[in-house]
Amino acid sequence: MTANNPKPANLLAEPGSAYLNPLDPWTVLIEQQIKKIAANQNQPGAKRIDLYRLLMQELERPLIEHALEKCRGNKIKAAEYLGINRNTLHKKIKVLAIKSGKQRKEQNV
Repeated sequence: MTANNPKPANLLAEPGSAYLNPLDPWTVLIEQQIKKIAANQNQPGAKRIDLYRLLMQELERPLIEHALEKCRGNKIKAAEYLGINRNTLHKKIKVLAIKSGKQRKEQNV
């Protein structure tokens, strides 16, 4: 256990655990990208960004699209799959302008 993570450290490596294993390739990739963004922020004249918002936008879109695809466009099932309220999912779909179900099929024709 750590101050920031109330779960025992051994849960980090368990398959299916909601906690990240810091050795997972995608976790390492995300950390590398965050460091690159932070390094760019230290450059003279660099435009300041909201790092949290940027990362959430970049992660949420593909995550929601994956859930919708996996659940064949069923938003209630996709929300359950993601572990979020269906109203939250609907809001995120609208804010991120994600095409779902019928709209995606029409786009691919």
